[in-house]
Amino acid sequence: AADMAALLDACRATVDGHHVADIRFRFTDDEYSVMPALERTPAVAQLEATAQAIAAALGFGVNGAATGGASDASWVAAEGTPVLDGLGPVGGLDHSPDEYIELASIVPRTALLAGLLLAVSAPQSSQSNT
Repeated sequence: AADMAALLDACRATVDGHHVADIRFRFTDDEYSVMPALERTPAVAQLEATAQAIAAALGFGVNGAATGGASDASWVAAEGTPVLDGLGPVGGLDHSPDEYIELASIVPRTALLAGLLLAVSAPQSSQSNT
């Protein structure tokens, strides 16, 4: 939080220090303008391990990765709830006219998501067996 406050102060100073004729700068820093970080907490690591075990049982692998960017999952994580992002079909060229998904990944990734839903909704004592 202190690092974010320092960053916001530096941004404000930069914006305030630039004066260009007929150009107006505005810096917005309300609570919704800065996406919180999606941190890899111990609880997230445990959820990731559960996803990896389920994927392995289904015959494929998944790996955690830090990708940058923004995700609505960050808002969930900021409230202390472990969350994973990127559970959908495999694809590429995100947010471009050539964005695509690999059709063969739809069923396995859906099965992974279903398995995760079952795992996180199971009684606590049985989650450790996943």
